[in-house]
Amino acid sequence: YPWMDEGFNTFMDLEGAADYFAGEPYGDSIQVHPLHLYPDHAIPGQEQPMITRPVEVTDLFWTAYQKPALMLSLLRDEVLGREVCSGATGSTPPPGSTRQSIRSEATTAPRCSCPIGDRW
Repeated sequence: YPWMDEGFNTFMDLEGAADYFAGEPYGDSIQVHPLHLYPDHAIPGQEQPMITRPVEVTDLFWTAYQKPALMLSLLRDEVLGREVCSGATGSTPPPGSTRQSIRSEATTAPRCSCPIGDRW
């Protein structure tokens, strides 16, 4: 299913843009982008589940990219909490980090600090 690749990529891209451009209008607003798209794409009776076969998807932009990014954002922010997920995404840079240090740290895989840890 396309959401398993493109949805995670979109989620991480939005997170990375927000971190990189923090303090600028773009960076401070980019993560709400999928939520603002919801009314235009989540039309009752027309919205497709994320597990729709790729050849049957009629709104790939929403079903594969933006909807899963919104779902993952809600899972992180409203269900699990950012403190649980921050180690898994590497999205919380240490105090005093610069853009350059964040970029260089991104080449190493972050450790998961979620309750299930590395067991999965």
